[in-house]
Formats: sequence, structure tokens, C-alpha cells
Amino acid sequence: MEDLSQKSLIAQCRHKASALIEARRFADGLAVLEHALCRAPDDLNLLEYYVDAARKAAESASTEDEILERLAALEAFMRGRIALVPFEALDRVLAWVAEIGRAREQKSVASNVSPEASALPPEVAAVAEGRFDRAPPSDTRDLRARIAALESARVLPSSAAIVEDIETALESAQMALAWDEIAPTLSNELARLSSRPPVVRAYLLQSIENSLRPFASKSDRLGPERSEGVCVLLQSLREASEALATETREAEARARWKGFREKYAAPIDTIEKWAEPWGHYPDGACQKILEQIRQVAAALQPLIPALGDTAAARDANDLAQRLQQQASRAVTAQQNRFDQFALDCMRAGYDACASYIGIIDKEKDLGDAMITHFGPLDPRQLGPEAQRAFSEIFEVLFQRLDKVSAGSDAEKRGTKLYVLKRIMETKRRTVSEF
Repeated sequence: MEDLSQKSLIAQCRHKASALIEARRFADGLAVLEHALCRAPDDLNLLEYYVDAARKAAESASTEDEILERLAALEAFMRGRIALVPFEALDRVLAWVAEIGRAREQKSVASNVSPEASALPPEVAAVAEGRFDRAPPSDTRDLRARIAALESARVLPSSAAIVEDIETALESAQMALAWDEIAPTLSNELARLSSRPPVVRAYLLQSIENSLRPFASKSDRLGPERSEGVCVLLQSLREASEALATETREAEARARWKGFREKYAAPIDTIEKWAEPWGHYPDGACQKILEQIRQVAAALQPLIPALGDTAAARDANDLAQRLQQQASRAVTAQQNRFDQFALDCMRAGYDACASYIGIIDKEKDLGDAMITHFGPLDPRQLGPEAQRAFSEIFEVLFQRLDKVSAGSDAEKRGTKLYVLKRIMETKRRTVSEF
């Protein structure tokens, strides 16, 4: 759609310029064409039409001096276009410049007027004598006139210092003119970047950077206003590049985060909906959820730094915190369930053992009951309260056993050594079973 609009605009400019030139309003017609060239600097057909119109305008001048001056201005304008056209069009543009130069020289010879001998326009004479401002004029029309004067004056006999000044000023003026012609296009491209797809934006940003580079390296020769314009566009370019880089990082992070969520959707859903189970049986309910949490957390941990400073990384950190909260709940529930199970075993064990305690203790039966009820419990894995209860109950019962009198008591039922040995050999319950 933008290409059709651009072509329509160029066609309208050509039609309007043609009408103005037919009405012999050459300056206005050329100004319209220059406006079109600012929009389409690489349109060679439009540039060729401009050359033909400018030569027609030169030939219509009333004096030979005016003809020569207009041809010199056209030649300077075309030299300024060299920096704006594609590489493959350089030969064609250089051929036009050479052709215009030959036409100017032939006109000068035909009229028996040479740059060295003729009466020079005041500005050309001032340049030839070194009486000119070395900085490019701020107005584009004045700039073109200055280029024409510099082009004409540089072939006149002058001192080496003045010739060097003229060449330097001409280079600066041509660069300034090139900037005036390309700056609107670059500014418009930067303004429209946000509506482009990322791939197109990356290409355009590189193209704009390449166009700005020669002006940025010599911006001090463009004058204050143009130099500031270069700085403004460079800043806009940096901001657009940073915005694209941020958007690219966000898109890549979103894609990675989406893939992670899709892969672990089921366990994450289970974890976030998990609630502490009823009862305190060794069914492994808490351990199962803890293993799922560890699996998801292990995959999430290396992903978070890879996401960088993005919205996806913040979402990942939020999930990590929720996993940690659920893990803490599961660990607490698991310990409580194990402690409750142990207390039930201790109560049952104490009741069973109490039946063997009396005026005459039945140490053998007491020892067997202690092994049965207390052997499966590992006090090291109990919580503080349950561990204290285990120690107190076990100690009361343990004191009722027969004392150790010989090493062989380890095989004698009812002795402390026998009970301790058998308890150590008993397979014990662990907190991970709950």
C-alpha cells in the first residue's frame, strides 16, 4: 500500500512540474521535482526527467551568463546526487554529470566566454577571491547557489590556499545538500518503524545506520543546524534499535516460557491445586507432591536467568515462589503426618508394654513388645515434640528390662542389650513414606 502511495505521489509531482515548466515557471517546476526526489532519491527515471527539465530551463535563459550559471548549478546538483543513488546507478549519474559539464564548456566556448575571461557573477568572483563563508548556508536554495559558485570558481586561477578552501567548502556544501535531501526520508522511515514487522525493522535500521554513518563522521562540517539534525536522528536510531532488541528478547523469552509451561502444565496444575491430605498413613502423598515440585523446580532454575529481564522472567520467578511455598507446606504436612503416626505407635506400644509390667515384670514379653512397637520408629526423623515423647516413654519401659550382666545377654530375651540390638536390626519407617 505504501509503494502505491509513493508512486502516486511521484506521478502527481511529475504532472504538476510538467505543467509549471510548460508555463515557463522553471524554478517552481524544478522545486516540485526536487521535492519528489527527496521522497524517492533512487528513482533514476525521475532524476533523468529533472535533468532534462533543468537543461531546458538553462536554455531558456535570456543571457549567456545566466545559461552558464544554470548549467553550473545543475552540474553541482547532480554531483550531490552521487551520494544518494544505488551503487549500480553510479555510472549512469556520473555520465550525466560529465555530459552537463561538456555542455557548459561548449556553451562557454561557443559564446567566446570562459570562466577565466568573462565577467563573473558577484558570488563567483567573491569565491574566487576567497571572500566567502566556509560553512554551508542553512537554506537549501542558498546552498545550491553556493555549490554552483564554488563549482565555477574552482576552475579559475587562484592561490593554492584559496583553491584548497574552495575544494573543502565544496565538499562540505555537497555533503550538506546530500543531508538536506536524505534527512526527510530517514526521519520518515524512523517514524514508521514501529508499524513494521521485526525482521523488516532490523533491515531498515541497518540501512538507516549505513546512510547516517558518513554524515555522523563529518557532522562538524555540516553547520550547527544540520549537525544537530544528525545527532537527533542518531539518537532516534539508537532508541529504535534498543526498542527492537528489547522486543526481540521479550518475544524469545515468551516463546521459551510458553514451551516450559506447556511441557510442565500437568505437574504445575497438580502442584498448585495440592492440599494437605487427611489422615496420617504411610501412603507417600506428601512425598509424591514433593518429587513433582523438585522435578519442575529443577527444570525452572536454569530457565530463569536465561529469560533475562523480561516479563516472562518475572512470571517464572512468581512460579518459583509458589513452588517454594507449596514445598514448604508439603514438608510441614509430611513431618506432621509422620509424627502423628509415630505417636499412635507409641501409644499402642505403651499400652501393649504396660500389660507386662506389674509386681513381677515379664521382661521377655516386655522386650518383644518394645521391639515390635518402637523398633520401626527412627527418633532422629521425628519432630522435637514427638522425639521428646519417644525418649520419655522408651526410657520408662527400657528401665524395666533386665540389666546386662554379660556379653551373651545380647542373645537373651528380656535384656536391655537384646532389645537394643533387635531394634537396631528392625527396618524403620522414614518420613519420606508419608
